Amino acid sequence: MIKEIIVDGCSFRFDQMTTYKRANCNLDKKSLVVEMMLDKILSYNEYKQLYSMLLMEMGTDKDLYEFYREGTIVARNMFIDFCRREGFAECIRLDNPAFEVFINSLIVGVTIFNCYDSEQYKAMIRTMIISYFDEIKLFDEFD
Repeated sequence: MIKEIIVDGCSFRFDQMTTYKRANCNLDKKSLVVEMMLDKILSYNEYKQLYSMLLMEMGTDKDLYEFYREGTIVARNMFIDFCRREGFAECIRLDNPAFEVFINSLIVGVTIFNCYDSEQYKAMIRTMIISYFDEIKLFDEFD
């Protein structure tokens, strides 16, 4: 079931990202990815609630952690396929442990504190994402 939640959540998110990309084709690639990441973190959906609970519980449950890892193997392959298919090859570099911890921490925090609609948090998280992208020079070689 955990694997299905992760896979269903990924499918849902990729559909959302594809729709967002088509509706915002005027944005440069970096801005587009930043806004899609903000949506991933700050939008409410039933998958995110379950995912956040999973993340919180797996800290004390090794079996749950292993189930999570199995699910993320499938999710990683889905992410790489999505990036290649949708023209975001540079984003494949976001498939790394540091970014996983960064994004999951934000998702859990937003879920726990129920701050999905806060413009203040949105601006702060946008700055954090841009800083991370700049630090790893995510878009430098593709500009």
